[in-house]
Amino acid sequence: MSRQYSEETMNEDSSAESGVSRTRRTYLKALGAVAGAAVGLRTGTGSTAAQSAEAIYQGVAETAIVVGDGISVAEQNYRRDVILAFGPPKQGGLSETNPFHLFVGPANRNETGLPGHYEIHSAALVGTDLFQYWELRSGDGAFEGTLTDPHDAEALVWNVVNVERALVPGRSSLGVVTTTLGMGAGTRLVGAVTEDTADVRLQGETIDRFTRFSSVISAARLA
Repeated sequence: MSRQYSEETMNEDSSAESGVSRTRRTYLKALGAVAGAAVGLRTGTGSTAAQSAEAIYQGVAETAIVVGDGISVAEQNYRRDVILAFGPPKQGGLSETNPFHLFVGPANRNETGLPGHYEIHSAALVGTDLFQYWELRSGDGAFEGTLTDPHDAEALVWNVVNVERALVPGRSSLGVVTTTLGMGAGTRLVGAVTEDTADVRLQGETIDRFTRFSSVISAARLA
């Protein structure tokens, strides 16, 4: 029996980070039978994800984060289990203009707040209002995208990365705290997808420009 996945809303607590207020995101616990998943995304020479009922991949993200606090710089490396979901473009008062909707996030929702995890949402629905974050392009089994609008002005930063920062700048020996930071405009990703595998590379910096990150995902088809 195939496993089915659908989007579920988490707690919507708001907090401020580096002057940017953000709202907690919708978390993908499951993405149920998605007709026309990855619309327009060709996957190899066989049948396409666009023709499948589901396009869910699970794998590992190898992530490097370079954190600055104005005094010192530190590099952190993580290996996290993640899930990728390709679905039809989001529909609200407006329609997502991408050829497909993309979500990337922790495979285990209980790990959402762990350092090194991140979330990617190509677009999001808030009530009936649609907010598009990424411009995605696809063809011949590959895709690429750019984060064009983090929507920090609306306090709707859904593309985020969890970062460990020193409690006291320049003195990590006194302790660290995990902070969720918004990905900045210009963050980029490239990927290749087949019926069985998905490989994605992500690179960018946070809205406050103090932190840079890069990640490589290797995943296998789950559903």
